[in-house]
Amino acid sequence: MQNDNTHIPTPEERYNYTRHVLDHCEYNSSLLCQAVGLHIDDDEMLEFNAGILPLPYIKTSLKYQAHIDVDSGQILLDERLQKPKSISTLAVTYFGRDFQGRKEVFDLFTDKLIDTMERYSLYGRHEEHIVEPNFEQISQYFRSMSEQMCEFVVCIMHGQSEEELTELRNNIKKCGTILYGIMTQCAVYSEIYMDERMTNYCDNLIRKINFKNGGINTEVVLYSAFKDRNIDKDKLMFFGGAVLHPMNVTCQNPSIAAIVGSGNSSCSTTATRVSKQYPKEGNRSIHMIVGMAEMIIELLDYYRHENQYLPNKVIFYRDGINNEEFLEVLDYEIAAIRRAFFKIYGDKRNHPHLTFIIVNHRHHTRFFTYKRNLYRTDDASGERPKETDNMSIGCVIDTTIVHPYQHNFYLNSHNTDRGVNNPSLYDVILNENDFTLNELELLTYYLCFTDSRSSSSEATPSVVHQANKATINAQDLFDNSTNSTGSNRNKRMQSLQNTIPIDLDYEILQVHENLRNRPVFA
Repeated sequence: MQNDNTHIPTPEERYNYTRHVLDHCEYNSSLLCQAVGLHIDDDEMLEFNAGILPLPYIKTSLKYQAHIDVDSGQILLDERLQKPKSISTLAVTYFGRDFQGRKEVFDLFTDKLIDTMERYSLYGRHEEHIVEPNFEQISQYFRSMSEQMCEFVVCIMHGQSEEELTELRNNIKKCGTILYGIMTQCAVYSEIYMDERMTNYCDNLIRKINFKNGGINTEVVLYSAFKDRNIDKDKLMFFGGAVLHPMNVTCQNPSIAAIVGSGNSSCSTTATRVSKQYPKEGNRSIHMIVGMAEMIIELLDYYRHENQYLPNKVIFYRDGINNEEFLEVLDYEIAAIRRAFFKIYGDKRNHPHLTFIIVNHRHHTRFFTYKRNLYRTDDASGERPKETDNMSIGCVIDTTIVHPYQHNFYLNSHNTDRGVNNPSLYDVILNENDFTLNELELLTYYLCFTDSRSSSSEATPSVVHQANKATINAQDLFDNSTNSTGSNRNKRMQSLQNTIPIDLDYEILQVHENLRNRPVFA
C-alpha cells in the first residue's frame, strides 16, 4: 500500500496489505503464542456467507415509486416529490463582497434554481438581495426579512478562505435560526459551476429546501419490514442520539449532544433537540446524554402535535457507545427515557414498548467479497485468481463472528466510490417490541433510505445521521448565546438534574419559536 496520504487503497490493495502484514508478523513462531498454546490460522482470512437484504419500496407520490440504483443506492426522484410544500416568499441572497464580478454566475444559478423549484411545485415568488458579510449587516437583513414575512432565504456565500466561510455561515445561522426564525439554506459560491453540474447541484438543493420547509421528498414503506406480523395499526417513533466531544471538555468548551425524533411512522419528517453538557468544575467529558429525559419529552410532544396521538412503539438508535459503556447506558439513558414516558404517558401500563440499539461505525472490522476471475490465470498455480471487492449495499452479517445469542449484526447500507466500505455494527441491548433479528435488520436497512436530504442511502439510519450532523452544525450556535435553558437555573429541570450520576450540567439550545420543530440543524 502506498505511503502517499492522498491515496485511498482499493479493496484489492487493502486486502493484500493486510495479508502482507499478517504474513510478516509470524504469530505462530512467537514464543509467547507457543507458551499460551495460541495458534492462528493465517493461511487466509475467515470466509463465511453473508445475506443480501431486498431494497425498500419508496414512494415519490401517491402513484409513483422511486427508482433505486442497485449498485449505488441512489434514489431517483424523477421530478416528483411525495409532498412538495411551496414557498410563497423566497429570497435568493448573495452574502459577500464584489458582487458585480460574480453577478453572471449568481443570475444563472438563480434562474436555474427557480426553474427547478417550479418543476417540483415548490415556487411561489422570490426576491434577490445583496448583503455585506458582517454580523451587523446580516442581522439587519434578517430583521428586515422577518418584518416582510419572508419564509426562506437561499444564501449564496462567498469568502476568501474556509475561515471566512465558516464565520459567515455561523452568522447566517445565528440570525436565521435563533434571532429571527427564518429557515435558511446555504450554498457556497465556489461550488457552483456554469455547466451541467449546476443542474445536479440545484436538484440536490431542492431535496434540502423542501425537507427544511416541512415537505416530504420520499416515503419509505417501513411496514414492509414486518411481513410476518400485522403492525399497520401500530404508531412507530424513531429516535437517534449522538454526542460530539472536544479534546478538552470544560464549561467554555462543552460536549454537544443531539437527539433527533421522527414526526411520523415512516420517519419522513424529523425534529431535533441539541444540548451542551459540561462539568461544573474542572474538565471531564461524559459519553451519556445528560439531558436525555427533557429532550425526549419535547420530542414526544412534537410527535403528538404532528399526529394528535402518541407512539406505542419506540425504536432508539444510539451512536458512539463502546462495549464497556453498555451497562452505563442501560443504567442512565434508558432510565431517562422511562422518566420521559412517565411524564408524557403517566401510568406505566400506557407506556410504549422500547427497542434500544447501539450503532458503532468506528470499529476496525473490514469485509471483502471475492469471485473467481474467469479471464486471468495465476501463472504459479494455474488457478483462476480471486478478485477482491467491496460489499454490496444491503449486505448483512449475522452469523459466525457475532454474538451467539444476543441480537447484533453488521450491515452495509451504503456505497463508497473509493476505498473500503465500513459497515455499521448494531447491538440490540433492549427489545421490548420483540422484533425478530430479520425484522430489525430490514427495518434498520430501510431507515438508511429515509434521509430526505440525501440522494442515496446512508451508512446509518437517518435519525442517527442527522443527530451526528446536528452536533457539528450546532456547536458554534451556543457561543455567547443567551437563548438556552440551563438545568441549574430552571425549576422544571431540577428533578432531572438530581438523577445525573456525576457533577455535570447541561443546557438545551432554544431556537426561534418559528423553527422549533423544523430540521434546522440537519
